[in-house]
Amino acid sequence: MGRNGVDNISQPTEPLYSIQLQRQYGTTTIFEAGDFTRHAEWRMAGQNFLLSNTVKNSHTFEVEVDFRGKNENFYFQYDSDASQRYGGGVWKSRQRETQPENACVKWKAEYQDSACIERAVSGQPKTLYLVKDLAIAESLFDDISPDARHTTLAKDEGCTFCDFSGGEYLNAVYAKNFSRLQELDTQYLRDYERGLDNDDNLVLEFITGQPMPLLNEIVGQYMKGYSGKPEQCFQEGAREITYSYQQPDWVTTDFYGNEVDRFTGGVSIDVYRINKAFIPACDLVCNRHGSLTLQGLMFDKEFEWSRVGKLVKGIEELNQQLACDDPKRRRFESNFVQLFANANGLSANGPLYFERNTY
Repeated sequence: MGRNGVDNISQPTEPLYSIQLQRQYGTTTIFEAGDFTRHAEWRMAGQNFLLSNTVKNSHTFEVEVDFRGKNENFYFQYDSDASQRYGGGVWKSRQRETQPENACVKWKAEYQDSACIERAVSGQPKTLYLVKDLAIAESLFDDISPDARHTTLAKDEGCTFCDFSGGEYLNAVYAKNFSRLQELDTQYLRDYERGLDNDDNLVLEFITGQPMPLLNEIVGQYMKGYSGKPEQCFQEGAREITYSYQQPDWVTTDFYGNEVDRFTGGVSIDVYRINKAFIPACDLVCNRHGSLTLQGLMFDKEFEWSRVGKLVKGIEELNQQLACDDPKRRRFESNFVQLFANANGLSANGPLYFERNTY
């Protein structure tokens, strides 16, 4: 850990080669709990860690190796004063190298030298700490970075929504893991299409048009389900949007073109009530989603037990079981909106930045 956050070493065994570090607690950058923050190698001969940093994209939330930075060596020694103060073993780094002069830590619009907008203070050594106890790490971090955001990765974070249908997909949203969502989209739709044949797809497209991407369908389902919430669930700036569609008469004819029967059309009305953050998503998908569910219910007798079917059910369960002000729901919604914006090329997150995990 350092002044930018507490990272977890994923494989606490020796020798430690090419391991990944994951943010566990606290942040002073755009990195959040659960993000991959560093590559590390433990060098037995020198008793040191060789660390390479990462950068994060503020729009896609993707993390990649910071190839414009340099690897850094950290040597650790037991800190008896800190160990006594915090009630457990604390090892403090003895970095042999200082921060490279004018090292860039934040870029705007593109990850290029010419786009650098913030640089680290040169010539100052970094200090890292090694501890075994997370509670000690959190206390130490709070002392050295009192103004940090206290984002945290709970021990069961990967299973926050495991009790819901489609829990793995909902958890990926909760963790704001865009790459995982892309993997699940591909897997879910591949499994879904196996339950249908080509004729089913043609019939559906004739009735409803081309189905939306899975994430868009699910966001639409969520907004529709949330619309029936009580007044206290809607914040300032919330909007009610009504869609109406004139259904034409449906006429059947015989072989000679003579009218046999006529079904009178009517006006179809759909009402969405959404909070302000969801308005851009509603503009794209409200009153347009539902094709995947309709297709599944029409043509796949196993749809209810398919992964897409379970996910649709999970969205319903989430809307029914979590209070509208539940912190888990609020975090889920915030990530939902950002992931949707990223997938659809919207600029929900302001200007694009690339930021290094540490200064």
